[in-house]
Amino acid sequence: MNEKALQRLFELAKQDGYVNTFEDFTLLLSNNEEAASTMFNLALNDGYEKSFEEFSTLIGFVKKKKKTKSLRLYHWKLALLSPPHYQETSVLI
Repeated sequence: MNEKALQRLFELAKQDGYVNTFEDFTLLLSNNEEAASTMFNLALNDGYEKSFEEFSTLIGFVKKKKKTKSLRLYHWKLALLSPPHYQETSVLI
C-alpha cells in the first residue's frame, strides 16, 4: 500500500464528493471492488497509466474469493445433520 498514492486518491475522492475520513477511505478501497474501480477511473483521468491489477496492489485492494459451490453445499448438509439447538429457559410461576 502506497501512502502517498492513497493521499492523492483521497484528495480526488473528496473533490468528487467523498465526505468520510482517510481511514474510512483506505478501508473502503481495500475491501470494496466497486470503490477501487471508481478510484481507478479517477486516477486514470488524473494521469495514472498502469493496469487495474497494479493499481490494486498500490492501494492495497484484495479481491475476495467467492466460496465454492461444494463448500456451500457442505455447510448446508452439515446444518441438516446437526442436532437442533434448544435454548433452556426458566419460567417463574
